Amino acid sequence: MTPQTVAPGPVFARLDRPRSDSPTTLAVVADPHVALTARGTWKVYHRTLERLRSAVAIANEHADAALLAGDLTRDGHSAEFDAVDDALGDLDVPWYAVPGNHDVPKAFDDHTTPPVERFAERYDPLPFAREVGELTLLGVDTATSGVAGLVDGPAVDSDSKAAAGGPTTTDDDRESAAEDDRNDVGDLRDTWGGRVGPAQRAWLAEQLAAADQPVVALHHPAARLPDCPDRDRWRNFSLRDGDAVSELLRRHDVPLVLSAHHHVPALCTHGGTVEALAPATCSFPQASLHVEVGPDGTTLRLVPLTDRAGVAEAHGLARDGSPLGQTVVELVERRLSERLDG
Repeated sequence: MTPQTVAPGPVFARLDRPRSDSPTTLAVVADPHVALTARGTWKVYHRTLERLRSAVAIANEHADAALLAGDLTRDGHSAEFDAVDDALGDLDVPWYAVPGNHDVPKAFDDHTTPPVERFAERYDPLPFAREVGELTLLGVDTATSGVAGLVDGPAVDSDSKAAAGGPTTTDDDRESAAEDDRNDVGDLRDTWGGRVGPAQRAWLAEQLAAADQPVVALHHPAARLPDCPDRDRWRNFSLRDGDAVSELLRRHDVPLVLSAHHHVPALCTHGGTVEALAPATCSFPQASLHVEVGPDGTTLRLVPLTDRAGVAEAHGLARDGSPLGQTVVELVERRLSERLDG
C-alpha cells in the first residue's frame, strides 16, 4: 500500500509509533457537517460539500484508505446523508466511518434523523475492526454508546485478529453491558456529548489484546484539551467515560488514537498512547489529517482543502461569529502556532 506521492501540507507531528514495513497513509476526514441550505456561521455551511469533495479527491491521490471520523452531516437530515453518499461515491480507496453526534437522532431535532442502525447499514457495522496495511483500525460509536451494534454482538471482520482466535466475551457479559448502555441512551439524546460505554469498552479490550498495531478511531476525544473553558458546554467535547477509556488505552499501550469533534487539531497523551485530534474539514483551518505510517514511525500532516481565500473566509466567519466559533478559532490558532512555528 504505497500512494504515489505525499499530500501537500505542513507536518503537524512526528511520532515514534505506529510503524509499518510497508508505508501506509490513512486520510482522516473529520466533521464535514455537510449542509444543503444553510450558509455562513463558523462552520462555513455553504462550502461544506465542496470541502468534502476536495478531501475525497486528495485521498484518492495520496492515501491508501480513509476514515470518516463523524459529523458527516449538519444535523442528520436524510437529504444531507444523500449528499454525503454522492460525494463518497467518488472515493476510490477503502474507507470506513464512525458516527458523530450530528449524525444520530437527538431529542431536540425538529426533523426525523435516521437511527444509528441506518448509519451502520449505510457505512460500517459498529463497532468495527478493519485491517489497513499492517494496522488494525478499530472504530467505535461514541455518539450512541454503541447500543445498536452491540445488542446482537460486535461487528468484526471475519479475518480480523480477534475473530481468528482472540479472547471473547460471553453472551451474558455482552448482554449485561449492552443493557447498561441502553439505560444511558436518553442521556446522550439530550446532548452532543459522547460515551464509549461498558459494552464497547469490553469489545475494545478484546481487540486491543489481539492486535499487533491497533489504531483506535472515535468521534469524541478521550482527552480533554487543558485550555478549554471550564464550562458544561465545553465538557461535551470529550467522552463522558474518558477516564475509563484513557485507562484502557494506557493498559494496552495503544500507539495511536484518532478523534474529532473538537474542530481543533491537537495532540494529547494517555501514558504512552498519543491521541491525535483531527482538524475539521468545514471550519478553519479546513483541512484533513493524513496519517503516514512507515518503517521509522508516523507523520501527521495537515492537508489543506482550499486556497488562501477559502481559509481566510473560514477564519473571518469564525472570528466574527458566535462565542463558540471565536473560542474554537483561538484554540486552533494556538495549536497551529505551537506545532507549526515551534
